[in-house]
Amino acid sequence: AVVGEDMVVKAFQRIVAGLHNKDSHIPYRDSKLTRILKEGLGGRAVCVPVVHVGLDSYEETEAMLLLAQKLAELSSRVAPSLINFRREIEERSQRIADLCARTGKREGITAGEVELGLASSPQLLELRDLLAEKECFEREQQEWDDLLSLTARFKADGGASAAAARRDRKMRPEPRVHVIEDDEDEGHVPPARPTPGAAGAPRGQGGVQDTGGAERG
Repeated sequence: AVVGEDMVVKAFQRIVAGLHNKDSHIPYRDSKLTRILKEGLGGRAVCVPVVHVGLDSYEETEAMLLLAQKLAELSSRVAPSLINFRREIEERSQRIADLCARTGKREGITAGEVELGLASSPQLLELRDLLAEKECFEREQQEWDDLLSLTARFKADGGASAAAARRDRKMRPEPRVHVIEDDEDEGHVPPARPTPGAAGAPRGQGGVQDTGGAERG
């Protein structure tokens, strides 16, 4: 992608410039890539940038190296991610109900059902983002509840249920004994193979046939 023309790269450049200048507002929502990198660039996750430069384009290589230099100068204090899922879900649910009333959307809509276009309003975009975040928090809350339930069960029986589950998951090897079934007709005798040189033996099978001729000199 051309650095000066690609909209995603421009959005990423604005993010890096805002972080470098320590602006109060960082436009992470300008592109999907910057929304994904929000946690890493904001200091809540580890972000390792890898810059690929091309020797056949001097302008793009120079621009990417300058961008990488600004990105390398950024420093942030990593904060622990302590999330109260229920509080986050309640806060987003209140805002989602307000946005549904303003945009005319029904309550209980999912993020996948919100259709966005070039003329979509900022409120509709915010609604879609909040629904996606709420659904993500709900999945993580369910996984955490399941983990707590399994932990409590493990402590209650001393790990016996977990050990039994591991034994059940082990694949039992199949026996390598081949059982030969008997013929239904006990008096059935398999046909005898023709002996080499016998009458009626097909050519090319059962050995060399005697032609009866003398040995050729």
